[in-house]
Amino acid sequence: MISNSFICLSSKSFFLTILHAVRISSMPFAMNPSILKEYLKFLKNPAILRSLVIILVIEIILQLGCYRKFLKRNSYAANINRILDHVISKKNEMDPNVLIVGTSLAYQGLSVPLLNERLSGIGLKVQSIAIPGSELVVQELALEKVLLHFKKIRYIIHVNEAELPWSTDRRPLEPTMAMVSELDRVSALRKLYEYNYDVRLPDLFFLYFRLVAYRNDFGDLVLNPDKRIKAYGRERILQNSNFYEYDNQKSESLDLYDFKNIKECLEKTSSSSEVKKGSDSFHKHSIFKTCEQAEIFGASFSKTDETELYFKRLNHLYQFAKKNDIIIINVFQPMPYYLDFIDYPTRIEFWKEHYRDNLGNHILNLNSIISSEESPKYFYDLIHLNRKGKEIFSNSLADSILLLKKRGEL
Repeated sequence: MISNSFICLSSKSFFLTILHAVRISSMPFAMNPSILKEYLKFLKNPAILRSLVIILVIEIILQLGCYRKFLKRNSYAANINRILDHVISKKNEMDPNVLIVGTSLAYQGLSVPLLNERLSGIGLKVQSIAIPGSELVVQELALEKVLLHFKKIRYIIHVNEAELPWSTDRRPLEPTMAMVSELDRVSALRKLYEYNYDVRLPDLFFLYFRLVAYRNDFGDLVLNPDKRIKAYGRERILQNSNFYEYDNQKSESLDLYDFKNIKECLEKTSSSSEVKKGSDSFHKHSIFKTCEQAEIFGASFSKTDETELYFKRLNHLYQFAKKNDIIIINVFQPMPYYLDFIDYPTRIEFWKEHYRDNLGNHILNLNSIISSEESPKYFYDLIHLNRKGKEIFSNSLADSILLLKKRGEL
């Protein structure tokens, strides 16, 4: 439960910021009373009053959650709602004692049914709340929500990305705001400050006002209403009856495009290039985008202000888990040889050397379980595994957990 002091602190921060904005905007009125008179006259206009009432009514409807089911499929807001609502709704079928936490690497890279098949013999029941695009603050808020329903959680499998400490943002990104605004917003505001984000007035409006948070979604709905209606219809017909929300079945792989380096990747998957047999335009674009991101990655291997901030945030997440008597299992997934220049092994050692106290109870480095030569067969794009890669990663993780159990370390 959130204490009254935290609620007061969050509310105070919000309203002090609003008060500051109002004070600034009211300065012209104080200096020139005639401006205030004209402004009040403008507000009393019946057309303006009707518009304000309509806006208020729409905002109230949105606050009640009536629009959530119509959010654009696979948008950040829709994803976090769909994933968390599904796993909570399936509690009677799967009341887990292990949660997978992470980003799209965990979402696509680990098979929940396979892990349950392999680990049921030692009494482990696995569920995933991995959310594509989620920063650590989103992961903690998601964990906070599901722990209200799942009372038997003993372990968290946290799939980490070794390069993330060197690309830490101080400002909350829009995807992060889109996701946290779908969760407990009082807790979200508190945690944004605790995670040392530079929270500004537009972020507060995004967090508290649905008309602001959903503005891009409304724009897409207006431009493509037929697509939204069809997507909603498909979801109602093809309802997910599995206890898990997703299991990666993508068969496409990197080797279809036969490139040797990042430069070749960008050439062979550009918008003007052909779609290879066995691939599709979505797959080709996904490879291009991940190669594009890899091309601009130029972080050092040294300790920086960004790494300090990242591990402070990671520690915040892990302390929350430990307060709930949950054991953390850190996991690093395999990567294709195209990313050898990022040097994941060195970065993982950096984690262990400089921030060992911030890490979990166990560290499972599975970065090299797929050989460099074979790796293009097992990756959908430059960072995400395909179906075959998912099975290798999941089986290797299961083997590692079984070994920990055999040694009495789990």
